[in-house]
Amino acid sequence: MTNPSQPAGRRPRPGSPDDALAGHTVLVAGTAHTTARAAVLLSAAGANPVPAAVITTVPVTNDEVDAACAALRAGDYSWLVITSAAAWRVLRRRPGFLDRVTSRAGVRVAVVGPATADAVKADGVRPLVPEEAGGAASLVAPLVAATRGHDGDAAPARVLFACGDLARSVLTDGLRDAGVDVDVVVVYQTSHVPQPPAEALAVWRSGAVDDVVLTSPSAVDGLLTVLGPPPARAASLTGQDRPGLRVVAIGDTTAAAAIAKGLRVDLVGDASLPGVVRLLANPPTTSRTVPAPVRLPTTEVPPGP
Repeated sequence: MTNPSQPAGRRPRPGSPDDALAGHTVLVAGTAHTTARAAVLLSAAGANPVPAAVITTVPVTNDEVDAACAALRAGDYSWLVITSAAAWRVLRRRPGFLDRVTSRAGVRVAVVGPATADAVKADGVRPLVPEEAGGAASLVAPLVAATRGHDGDAAPARVLFACGDLARSVLTDGLRDAGVDVDVVVVYQTSHVPQPPAEALAVWRSGAVDDVVLTSPSAVDGLLTVLGPPPARAASLTGQDRPGLRVVAIGDTTAAAAIAKGLRVDLVGDASLPGVVRLLANPPTTSRTVPAPVRLPTTEVPPGP
């Protein structure tokens, strides 16, 4: 939430890392769960966070999901692939699911992104995590290697990919091209919230936002649909009273979605919220007039498997 004692629009003053974002009003677009987590981190960094829950996820309950979960419990799959914490939160509520994935002879889990890895590890599961950042595509090679025998046998294990309705096919396409038997089940749906969050809408329209963090491609669409495009004052890069809005995308896929919607992305971070906050506090010196995303260096290391 915003802090009235800290005026919006003021750029960071010199000092310790804790006040690097002092006076910055940072709007975070995403789900209620993600934006709340980001708000805590931003507050600790001295910023005025504005959580903007513009999208929501709803679990899918149908025969297809029931059948997939039953097959998982029965041992029909050797691997479960999860690319979002939302999918994990849906599955962990299913009867017998955690017993299956935490047992010594249970299904192995592969994930993409630090947030997903953290959610899985919190339940006592040690997932396969790609060593290199790069979204879902980065999981293809290590998972193909892991599903084959030590001798490189061409008979890979069976994989279940549990995802949302907006998931891209880059991961399944890569696995299938490598000969992996993959089944896909949609376990949650993403949609815009029915009503815009009042505080976020007011702050956004006022032009008081310094930075906007886009947490996913669906958050890009949700922001523009639910809150509307950036107001002219925030979008201006030539105003004398304050610099223009800085747009920060989490991941290349989110950056591409933002650019496709006509936004100019200034910074691109990895999928770690703590890493993105650090990048906001320590931006590169590259001119903000560049039309293409600026890829930021990051010291955030995803937790090991």
